[in-house]
Amino acid sequence: MLMQLVRKDFLIVKKYVFFMMLLAVAVPLFVAWKQPEITGIISFVYTVVLTELIICQGVSQEESKFPKAAALLCSVPYKRSAIVKAKYVFFLLLYAYCWAVYTVMALLVPGVGAIDLTVVLSVLLVGMILYGIYLPLYFKYGVEKTRFFFMICIFAISFGMPIFYNYFTSLHIDFSMLASIPAAVINLILLILFAVTLGVSMTISIRIYSKKEL
Repeated sequence: MLMQLVRKDFLIVKKYVFFMMLLAVAVPLFVAWKQPEITGIISFVYTVVLTELIICQGVSQEESKFPKAAALLCSVPYKRSAIVKAKYVFFLLLYAYCWAVYTVMALLVPGVGAIDLTVVLSVLLVGMILYGIYLPLYFKYGVEKTRFFFMICIFAISFGMPIFYNYFTSLHIDFSMLASIPAAVINLILLILFAVTLGVSMTISIRIYSKKEL
Protein backbone atom coordinates (compact mmCIF):
# COMPACT_ATOMS: atom_id res chain seq x y z
CA MET A 1 0.00 0.00 0.00
CA LEU A 2 2.84 2.37 0.84
CA MET A 3 4.59 1.71 -2.46
CA GLN A 4 1.34 2.41 -4.32
CA LEU A 5 1.37 5.91 -2.83
CA VAL A 6 5.02 6.33 -3.83
CA ARG A 7 4.16 5.16 -7.33
CA LYS A 8 1.40 7.77 -7.38
CA ASP A 9 3.97 10.52 -6.77
CA PHE A 10 6.16 9.25 -9.59
CA LEU A 11 3.16 9.14 -11.93
CA ILE A 12 2.29 12.72 -10.97
CA VAL A 13 5.71 13.94 -12.10
CA LYS A 14 6.11 11.66 -15.09
CA LYS A 15 6.34 14.71 -17.34
CA TYR A 16 9.33 15.85 -15.23
CA VAL A 17 11.17 12.52 -15.49
CA PHE A 18 13.32 13.55 -18.45
CA PHE A 19 14.13 16.85 -16.75
CA MET A 20 15.05 15.00 -13.55
CA MET A 21 17.34 12.63 -15.44
CA LEU A 22 18.92 15.53 -17.34
CA LEU A 23 19.41 17.62 -14.19
CA ALA A 24 21.17 14.81 -12.31
CA VAL A 25 23.61 14.49 -15.22
CA ALA A 26 23.99 18.19 -16.05
CA VAL A 27 24.76 19.51 -12.56
CA PRO A 28 28.02 17.57 -11.95
CA LEU A 29 29.13 18.23 -15.53
CA PHE A 30 28.50 21.97 -15.12
CA VAL A 31 30.36 22.09 -11.79
CA ALA A 32 33.30 20.13 -13.24
CA TRP A 33 33.43 22.60 -16.13
CA LYS A 34 32.93 25.91 -14.29
CA GLN A 35 34.41 25.17 -10.85
CA PRO A 36 36.49 21.99 -10.95
CA GLU A 37 37.99 22.77 -7.54
CA ILE A 38 34.69 21.95 -5.78
CA THR A 39 33.89 18.65 -7.49
CA GLY A 40 33.18 15.82 -5.12
CA ILE A 41 31.04 16.50 -2.07
CA ILE A 42 29.97 20.03 -3.13
CA SER A 43 29.07 18.85 -6.62
CA PHE A 44 27.10 15.93 -5.16
CA VAL A 45 25.28 18.29 -2.79
CA TYR A 46 24.24 20.42 -5.78
CA THR A 47 23.02 17.35 -7.65
CA VAL A 48 20.98 15.93 -4.78
CA VAL A 49 19.48 19.11 -3.34
CA LEU A 50 18.51 20.71 -6.66
CA THR A 51 17.05 17.48 -8.07
CA GLU A 52 15.21 16.59 -4.85
CA LEU A 53 13.72 20.01 -4.20
CA ILE A 54 12.70 20.73 -7.79
CA ILE A 55 11.02 17.34 -8.28
CA CYS A 56 9.35 17.36 -4.87
CA GLN A 57 8.12 20.90 -5.49
CA GLY A 58 6.78 19.67 -8.82
CA VAL A 59 4.81 16.95 -7.03
CA SER A 60 3.43 19.48 -4.55
CA GLN A 61 2.36 21.87 -7.29
CA GLU A 62 0.59 19.13 -9.25
CA GLU A 63 -1.20 17.93 -6.11
CA SER A 64 -2.32 21.47 -5.31
CA LYS A 65 -4.27 21.52 -8.59
CA PHE A 66 -6.56 18.80 -7.20
CA PRO A 67 -7.27 19.83 -3.58
CA LYS A 68 -9.93 17.14 -3.09
CA ALA A 69 -7.61 14.29 -4.10
CA ALA A 70 -6.11 14.00 -0.60
CA ALA A 71 -9.59 13.68 0.92
CA LEU A 72 -10.45 10.94 -1.59
CA LEU A 73 -7.26 9.06 -0.73
CA CYS A 74 -8.09 9.20 2.96
CA SER A 75 -11.64 7.96 2.28
CA VAL A 76 -10.25 4.69 0.88
CA PRO A 77 -8.02 2.37 2.95
CA TYR A 78 -5.06 4.80 3.02
CA LYS A 79 -4.10 6.13 6.41
CA ARG A 80 -2.85 9.68 6.63
CA SER A 81 0.36 8.39 8.19
CA ALA A 82 0.95 6.22 5.09
CA ILE A 83 0.52 9.26 2.82
CA VAL A 84 3.15 11.11 4.85
CA LYS A 85 5.56 8.16 4.95
CA ALA A 86 5.28 7.80 1.16
CA LYS A 87 6.73 11.31 0.79
CA TYR A 88 9.84 10.30 2.72
CA VAL A 89 10.23 7.08 0.73
CA PHE A 90 9.93 9.20 -2.42
CA PHE A 91 12.82 11.34 -1.15
CA LEU A 92 14.98 8.27 -0.49
CA LEU A 93 14.32 6.82 -3.95
CA LEU A 94 15.23 10.12 -5.61
CA TYR A 95 18.40 10.23 -3.54
CA ALA A 96 19.30 6.68 -4.60
CA TYR A 97 18.86 7.70 -8.23
CA CYS A 98 21.09 10.78 -7.81
CA TRP A 99 23.75 8.68 -6.07
CA ALA A 100 23.69 6.01 -8.81
CA VAL A 101 23.95 8.59 -11.62
CA TYR A 102 26.72 10.52 -9.90
CA THR A 103 28.70 7.33 -9.18
CA VAL A 104 28.54 6.26 -12.84
CA MET A 105 29.59 9.74 -13.98
CA ALA A 106 32.51 9.82 -11.52
CA LEU A 107 33.74 6.55 -13.04
CA LEU A 108 33.28 7.55 -16.68
CA VAL A 109 33.72 11.33 -16.88
CA PRO A 110 37.11 12.94 -16.11
CA GLY A 111 36.85 15.86 -13.70
CA VAL A 112 33.76 14.63 -11.83
CA GLY A 113 35.13 13.98 -8.35
CA ALA A 114 34.63 10.58 -6.80
CA ILE A 115 32.76 10.25 -3.51
CA ASP A 116 33.14 7.75 -0.67
CA LEU A 117 30.61 6.35 1.81
CA THR A 118 31.17 9.21 4.27
CA VAL A 119 30.32 11.76 1.59
CA VAL A 120 27.26 9.74 0.54
CA LEU A 121 25.96 9.67 4.13
CA SER A 122 26.86 13.33 4.76
CA VAL A 123 24.88 14.50 1.72
CA LEU A 124 22.03 12.17 2.67
CA LEU A 125 21.91 13.90 6.06
CA VAL A 126 22.03 17.38 4.51
CA GLY A 127 19.24 16.48 2.09
CA MET A 128 17.17 14.99 4.90
CA ILE A 129 17.57 18.11 7.05
CA LEU A 130 16.32 20.34 4.21
CA TYR A 131 13.53 17.97 3.20
CA GLY A 132 12.75 17.32 6.86
CA ILE A 133 12.08 21.03 7.32
CA TYR A 134 10.23 21.42 4.04
CA LEU A 135 7.70 18.60 4.47
CA PRO A 136 6.20 19.64 7.84
CA LEU A 137 5.89 23.19 6.49
CA TYR A 138 4.22 21.85 3.35
CA PHE A 139 1.71 19.77 5.30
CA LYS A 140 1.02 22.72 7.62
CA TYR A 141 0.79 25.61 5.17
CA GLY A 142 0.45 24.11 1.69
CA VAL A 143 2.50 24.54 -1.46
CA GLU A 144 1.95 28.27 -1.97
CA LYS A 145 3.20 29.39 1.43
CA THR A 146 6.17 26.99 1.43
CA ARG A 147 7.38 28.08 -1.99
CA PHE A 148 9.41 30.81 -0.30
CA PHE A 149 11.41 28.18 1.63
CA PHE A 150 12.00 26.32 -1.62
CA MET A 151 13.32 29.46 -3.32
CA ILE A 152 15.63 30.26 -0.39
CA CYS A 153 17.15 26.76 -0.55
CA ILE A 154 17.75 27.00 -4.29
CA PHE A 155 19.30 30.45 -3.93
CA ALA A 156 21.48 29.40 -0.99
CA ILE A 157 22.74 26.27 -2.75
CA SER A 158 23.35 28.04 -6.05
CA PHE A 159 25.22 31.08 -4.73
CA GLY A 160 26.11 30.35 -1.12
CA MET A 161 27.95 27.04 -1.42
CA PRO A 162 30.96 28.32 -3.46
CA ILE A 163 31.33 31.32 -1.14
CA PHE A 164 31.14 29.11 1.96
CA TYR A 165 33.60 26.62 0.47
CA ASN A 166 36.15 29.29 -0.42
CA TYR A 167 35.84 30.92 3.01
CA PHE A 168 36.06 27.59 4.83
CA THR A 169 39.15 26.44 2.95
CA SER A 170 40.85 29.78 3.64
CA LEU A 171 40.60 29.22 7.40
CA HIS A 172 43.25 26.45 7.36
CA ILE A 173 41.55 24.52 10.17
CA ASP A 174 43.49 21.58 11.56
CA PHE A 175 41.42 18.40 11.12
CA SER A 176 44.12 16.04 12.38
CA MET A 177 42.01 14.98 15.39
CA LEU A 178 39.00 14.32 13.16
CA ALA A 179 41.16 12.32 10.77
CA SER A 180 42.13 10.03 13.65
CA ILE A 181 38.49 8.93 14.09
CA PRO A 182 37.80 5.66 12.22
CA ALA A 183 35.61 6.11 9.14
CA ALA A 184 33.22 3.45 10.47
CA VAL A 185 32.55 5.56 13.58
CA ILE A 186 31.90 8.70 11.52
CA ASN A 187 29.59 6.78 9.20
CA LEU A 188 27.69 5.36 12.18
CA ILE A 189 27.24 8.85 13.65
CA LEU A 190 25.97 10.12 10.30
CA LEU A 191 23.50 7.23 10.08
CA ILE A 192 22.23 7.91 13.59
CA LEU A 193 21.81 11.63 12.87
CA PHE A 194 19.98 10.79 9.64
CA ALA A 195 17.66 8.36 11.44
CA VAL A 196 16.92 10.91 14.18
CA THR A 197 16.24 13.68 11.65
CA LEU A 198 14.00 11.39 9.61
CA GLY A 199 12.12 10.18 12.69
CA VAL A 200 11.55 13.65 14.14
CA SER A 201 10.47 15.17 10.83
CA MET A 202 8.16 12.26 10.00
CA THR A 203 6.56 12.35 13.45
CA ILE A 204 5.90 16.09 13.19
CA SER A 205 4.52 15.72 9.65
CA ILE A 206 2.19 12.89 10.67
CA ARG A 207 0.86 14.88 13.63
CA ILE A 208 0.27 17.95 11.47
CA TYR A 209 -1.41 16.03 8.65
CA SER A 210 -3.53 13.95 11.02
CA LYS A 211 -5.08 17.11 12.43
CA LYS A 212 -5.40 18.89 9.08
CA GLU A 213 -8.86 19.51 7.70
CA LEU A 214 -9.06 18.14 4.15
